[in-house]
Amino acid sequence: MNNAQSFTELLGMYDQLKDTDTELIMPSGDDVDSPERIERQLAEGVKRGQLWIADQGDDSLYVLVTEVNDDPRMATVIPLSNDLHSETDDSLVVGNTPLDIEMVAWPGLQAIIPVRLLYKPLKEFPESAVKAIEHDDLRFAKKTDAIRRGHDNEERDSPFVENREDITAILLKWHAMCFDLPKLYEEDEDAEASMTPERGTYAKALITVLQLPFDQVDDVLDGVVPLTDEQRASLADAGVQVPDAPKRTFHLPADLLVEVEQPAWRRDADEYAHRMDGDARVNLAQDAFTLAARPNGYGRAAWRGALQDAYRNRLAEDDDLD
Repeated sequence: MNNAQSFTELLGMYDQLKDTDTELIMPSGDDVDSPERIERQLAEGVKRGQLWIADQGDDSLYVLVTEVNDDPRMATVIPLSNDLHSETDDSLVVGNTPLDIEMVAWPGLQAIIPVRLLYKPLKEFPESAVKAIEHDDLRFAKKTDAIRRGHDNEERDSPFVENREDITAILLKWHAMCFDLPKLYEEDEDAEASMTPERGTYAKALITVLQLPFDQVDDVLDGVVPLTDEQRASLADAGVQVPDAPKRTFHLPADLLVEVEQPAWRRDADEYAHRMDGDARVNLAQDAFTLAARPNGYGRAAWRGALQDAYRNRLAEDDDLD
């Protein structure tokens, strides 16, 4: 586009842009609105090639996911519009889309956004179309993708020519949200205490003298669960000295924080936001951790049951207060 503005110029223009009132028109396609398909795609998670409605506050966009980042709480997306009046010289017009309508895509406006903003999955583009849009190169496209280059709107006074700049402003705001995501800590990070001989002797005493189960021993060793006066007396009678509890900073598990950010928990997080102050996703994760300090197994899938239970318990507690 001959009069294309640099990203720096668009950044400077951000404060001058008015709030966007974006209307997303949902055509009555085959299974676009199928609850079964939506639930299935939410359960499968965010993947390359998917078309989503991303939504936050008054801002909504169609976005194509081109990559899920190393931190799965973020994804690289390309914005699209179903308004053909908004096409520009630096856009592509895609004829074969999951919505069965032509859409305008802007390859140059790729942005990294939090996946928590992905609201509704709308099926997928074929890989050939994804590559063509991602690289802004029609050589990757197949004939069936029906992709052509866009052209500037000659009606310079038309409000549609501002669409591209409005989309840029929204993406800038959404990208900034990535820096507000909670830091991920690995389970062994910040651990000041190791299994020294003294710590090993103490751990053995907790099992043999107090007959604590293995899963409680770690909590006592780490200072998460304090001993009662009676337990301390029992250890003293056995000649066991209770060491000072290690000073540790508590962090929610990284896999729990990653899982709760996924679009599948959007509805639950929105409900939490109406009932509690603070970051709704973190609140939901904290409740899940309280219910199951460590679920059976490891990884994001192991936390899903705890997150579901936390959501149901919170609703039940609020209903009891009513």
